[in-house]
Amino acid sequence: QETTERVARIAYTLDDPTPGEIEALVQGQLGMTLAGTFTPQVTFTQKYGQTYANIEILYQLVPYIPFVGNMDYSTRVSSEVLVRDLP
Repeated sequence: QETTERVARIAYTLDDPTPGEIEALVQGQLGMTLAGTFTPQVTFTQKYGQTYANIEILYQLVPYIPFVGNMDYSTRVSSEVLVRDLP
């Protein structure tokens, strides 16, 4: 959650960023994980006459534990930010 909020603050300072640019910011902020995978996704929506970016990160982990059945851990966090087109 902290990463989505930090990226939202950075994205707000950019001039008309693309979803790909914001996803690259997320990747840069996440770094490496010892296990599991992070999947960032950015979608733009229109509301209140403005463009907003929904910054979402999905984390998935499928640990192998002997003698225990298949386990799947996943969580999704997101933040929303106004996308500014600076004059």
